[in-house]
Amino acid sequence: MVMLFCIVSEAKSLDVRYEIKEDSPPGALIGNIPDSIDLSSLVPEANIPSMRFNFLQSDSEYLDYFKLDPLNGDLCLSDSKILDRETICEFDTTCVKKLLIAIKSIRTQFFRTVSVYIDILDVNDHTPMFEQTSTTITISESVQVPSDFILPSATDRDSGGNNSIQEYEIVPADGPFELSYNKDKPNSMLMLRVVKQLDHEKTESYSVRIVARDGGSPQREGILNVEIVVEDVNDNAPIFTPEFYEKVIDETVQQGSILVTLTATDADSGKNGEVQYMLSPLQAAEIKDMFSVDAESGELRLVGDLQEAETDTYRVGVEARDRADQPFTTETMVLITVEDTINSPPRLILSTLSQEEFSTTSEYANLGVAVAHLQVKDTDRGPNGIVTCNLTTPGFFELQNMDVNAYTVIVARHLDREDTSIHNLTVACYDAGEPPLKSSKSFQVHVTDENDEYPVFEQSAFRVSVIENNARGEEILTVTATDKDDPATKNGQITYSLRGENNTFAIGPNSGVITAVKSFDFETMKSFNFTVVAKDNGIPQRSALAAVMVTILDVNDVAPNFTHDKFTVRISEYASPGDVIGEISALESETGDNGRIEITIVPGSARRLRQYFDTDAMSDFEDISDDSLPFVMRYNGSIVLTRPLDHETCSQYQFEVLATDKGKPPLSSAAVVVIHVVDENDNPPRILHPNISEAVFTAYAGKEAPKTLTVFKVRDADSGSNGIVTYAITARNDSGRFEIDQLNGAVKRTRDLTGSDGGVYKLSVMVRDAGIPPLSDVRTLLIHVSGNTVNGTASGSSDNEERYVVIALTLVCITVLLSVTIVLVIVIMRRLDRRRKLHGGGAGRHVTDRTGNRGPMHIQNSAFMDPVKMDNFKNDQADRNGGGGSGGFGGNIGEGGGSENEKRLNDSQFGFSPTTAGSMNSKSQGGDNGYQVSMPLLNFNERKLEFVGW
Repeated sequence: MVMLFCIVSEAKSLDVRYEIKEDSPPGALIGNIPDSIDLSSLVPEANIPSMRFNFLQSDSEYLDYFKLDPLNGDLCLSDSKILDRETICEFDTTCVKKLLIAIKSIRTQFFRTVSVYIDILDVNDHTPMFEQTSTTITISESVQVPSDFILPSATDRDSGGNNSIQEYEIVPADGPFELSYNKDKPNSMLMLRVVKQLDHEKTESYSVRIVARDGGSPQREGILNVEIVVEDVNDNAPIFTPEFYEKVIDETVQQGSILVTLTATDADSGKNGEVQYMLSPLQAAEIKDMFSVDAESGELRLVGDLQEAETDTYRVGVEARDRADQPFTTETMVLITVEDTINSPPRLILSTLSQEEFSTTSEYANLGVAVAHLQVKDTDRGPNGIVTCNLTTPGFFELQNMDVNAYTVIVARHLDREDTSIHNLTVACYDAGEPPLKSSKSFQVHVTDENDEYPVFEQSAFRVSVIENNARGEEILTVTATDKDDPATKNGQITYSLRGENNTFAIGPNSGVITAVKSFDFETMKSFNFTVVAKDNGIPQRSALAAVMVTILDVNDVAPNFTHDKFTVRISEYASPGDVIGEISALESETGDNGRIEITIVPGSARRLRQYFDTDAMSDFEDISDDSLPFVMRYNGSIVLTRPLDHETCSQYQFEVLATDKGKPPLSSAAVVVIHVVDENDNPPRILHPNISEAVFTAYAGKEAPKTLTVFKVRDADSGSNGIVTYAITARNDSGRFEIDQLNGAVKRTRDLTGSDGGVYKLSVMVRDAGIPPLSDVRTLLIHVSGNTVNGTASGSSDNEERYVVIALTLVCITVLLSVTIVLVIVIMRRLDRRRKLHGGGAGRHVTDRTGNRGPMHIQNSAFMDPVKMDNFKNDQADRNGGGGSGGFGGNIGEGGGSENEKRLNDSQFGFSPTTAGSMNSKSQGGDNGYQVSMPLLNFNERKLEFVGW
């Protein structure tokens, strides 16, 4: 248990008293100096961390028992030396040791000394012990009652309180003896008292036990076995003459000199009267170290060095003991006073206020900060004891008088460790004797570093170039910063880091080596800018910044990339040579020659999809030469048409293109180009069957007669909607007896025919495609309904048969005449067309014929007028009025070409009716209005018009 006893405050000195038990464990806390002296009331709270605590008595023999934390001021027991009161204060009733502690600030002028008094409390850790476990006493039987005889006293290394010897007991207690001792002085002489008359003849000896007990808890005891022999014994103690001795000596007395001779006499005779001398064992060890006594002569000699000792007066206890079996002992005191007779040099005790042999102070230390403490000791008196000290190496430090013979070395100028880190100082002290004597002490002051310097980079900006595709972890650059602060401390130790988040680079915190975290790609990022931070590890932490610019160098590692793996171009077959029909694009992320691209057609990669419209052969791809392609590829990716296109000849072209850069080595990539030749409606439907403009069919009566009379066979060279044809009856006189399938062109009867249905019926059938504008062709069907059944049974009169023969022959003649007329009209129209081209007129829409020639396409709309004029056999009526121009194909085929004498059939008898519909009205010069039918317009292409079956 540690207790703070008291605090005494003075101007520059403080006293603190602690108590601690001797059995406290090593390292036990005795007390905290700042708390004990209430340091916070002496200095501001902010300055307490700058305080340092150190022992001043560097030569004290007791410092080994204690340790002091220089930073927080904890005073503790030593870890290596056990605190034993009986060793430190063997014969002292109280054990108080003084320690001198200095408190200084490393930054301010504060300096105080603290006198620490440590009262080492005794614990009952020793048992009372006799010098021997048994003894024999001889007592004369003639001894007077009562009489006392000296017994060996017990000793207990413990002291104070109840731990020392408190009582003695004799066992058995009912004998002729009892014990005599001073209970107030447990260490007083122990006497055996005879309380009953002894009789040697009755009892020659007694055996008793003397028990010595202390008052501790638990109580300890020692035992002495005493054998008492009854006979006549010594009864006189030695007597000193004089009873007390005094001696004055000077400090020059040599070691071994006799200081005084002691004399003691004993009235007894024989060995009972022989006296011997010894130093009293119950006195301080320094007495035993300084003096000795001769056992026979009683000469007290000096064995120590008085000039080294600081004590002026010594009290030496000497005992005289006779040689009797039961000796008497008498003690005397010798007072020795030492006089100062020579001038001794001052003795200097220097404390560096640190646990090192040198002193330390911060370069931030304010003026007046203490760095060392000096104590001057001089045992001389008068002028010889007056000492003056000075600092022989002035400059940054000076010596300040603190107390009598006490000085501090303080900071006199501001310090800079970067300028001078170690100062060598010498303190010299002179006394005032004649001649003056000098002592000196030299020591070093180490200036501790403070973080007052900033790191500095070799340059403010670093530039470096790195080739792309580098390895991960590759070293890019090493940056270096320096700090003038002490490199052995954290103030001068620099740590590198990258400012902000950086997933691209890393830096060695100690080396400054910048490495790449990933491989760079010039095409993704061409440069990087970031900042390197150099920080020291001092308090406060200081830093510096440097910019780093990394440029990525390109290598040809990326091939050109087409925007599509397959390019599809759609171009009308009406496109003109020289037109740019498409753009093929490729991307290149690199620069310079690495980023320059040329696009070319891969030789030998051309194919085309050939069409076969005149046969039933399937369309199929075929390889073609590069020269057969009707276009060229420019380096920039433009596709330019070089020849006219015809969807009906070739509907698709395919080839591969290559994009190649100019890098070394060059890199390339390929893509496929598909060019669709878009069909235009430039081909009318072509009726293959029936292949004449008027076809005659016979339909039989009866239920067994075939229902389908004929099926149209049509081919349209166009594709898609342009090639889809439909069928429709545009004019008729059959009263619904027949119909045509609008999709497949099958002509069928709508009911069973009978003999009453006999006759000839006329149907006009138009075949039209779905193009824009639509193109069409027309066929006229003459259906002869025979009265006969399928089995040949006659169903009409012979007159009717003859009439039918005449009608058939007439139709054949008309057909031949009409064909010749149409050929002549076409020849005339072609000549007129050439004339218009020569004179620059009538430019119309251009189409391409099957030979690849292109020319204007004149599309004129007109109602179809059947070239064959026939009378109804049942109601034959001639219209002989003069006629106008005959309606023809394409509007006005011939202008004013009619004859009044020409016979014209009454078409209304066949179900036709005249019409005057808008722009379709065509009037002949000098004639009547032409007849028009209500039907879709018929388009004629002068280059593609064909005739079949003439």
